[in-house]
Amino acid sequence: MNQHESGPSALFYGLGALVILAGLVIFVVFLMQSLTSLTGLTDSLTQVVAPGTKEIEFSEPGRYSVFYEHNSVIGGRVYRTGENIHGMQCTLISRETGEEVTLSPPSGKTSYHMGSRQGYSLLRFTIDTPGTYEFSAQYSEGAGPQVVLALGRAFPIKAIMALMSGIGILVGTFLIGALIIVVTLIKRHRARKQPGAPYG
Repeated sequence: MNQHESGPSALFYGLGALVILAGLVIFVVFLMQSLTSLTGLTDSLTQVVAPGTKEIEFSEPGRYSVFYEHNSVIGGRVYRTGENIHGMQCTLISRETGEEVTLSPPSGKTSYHMGSRQGYSLLRFTIDTPGTYEFSAQYSEGAGPQVVLALGRAFPIKAIMALMSGIGILVGTFLIGALIIVVTLIKRHRARKQPGAPYG
């Protein structure tokens, strides 16, 4: 007596697993893109030796931060200045309008440690109009040691978007794959329980 499979083909189990695997692979690709962007974070920061003044070009509006790099390298010179900094007064003025940009303490501390550079957020500010700005950092009372400040975005938007997209795809494909497997299991089980159904 020939026996026939009842209900959906068992190949649907493999299809569900394949969907989950594909989602995992795509997630890894997006994760690598995100890590690549984060690795290039320090390259996107403009370093300033303080006390000192430097003109900086901001090509995009948005939120930026001033970081204190207590471990840093500029022009082959290594800076190791301790994790705390006191009495440093910073200003940021538009070269086009002469208006001063408000610098305020960050709502939360953002840190990074990449290669020979290590720092944390000291101030935050918002650029409304792209252009050239003059950044100045001076000690409020007397002289002090030379330190390195760096200006730029705290987190690259592309890195965040890539990571969120990867997580979304991973969750979505996992749910779809799991649904295929569960539905296949239930339908095959019900088909076997039907009166007169062949055994499979």
